[in-house]
Amino acid sequence: MAARRELIEETGVQADLQIRVGDYRIDSGNVACLISCFAGHYRSGIASPASDCDAVAWVAVDGLGEFILAPNTWNAIVRAKELLSL
Repeated sequence: MAARRELIEETGVQADLQIRVGDYRIDSGNVACLISCFAGHYRSGIASPASDCDAVAWVAVDGLGEFILAPNTWNAIVRAKELLSL
């Protein structure tokens, strides 16, 4: 599955990604894209940023308010939590 490969390439983490959360449009005004989101449970790997990223971190959902998130990101996170029964 492409989502699993992308997760490994971008973060070094492997997850089962069994659940399709949905497709989310992100439009910054200058650039628009459609992101397909998947949810799953961590399997293995040590999270580390890819060359095109400054950092990667494990963050509790209640700590996400400290970050600037792309539009619709919060919607995807809430839906993933529901689908994973977290």
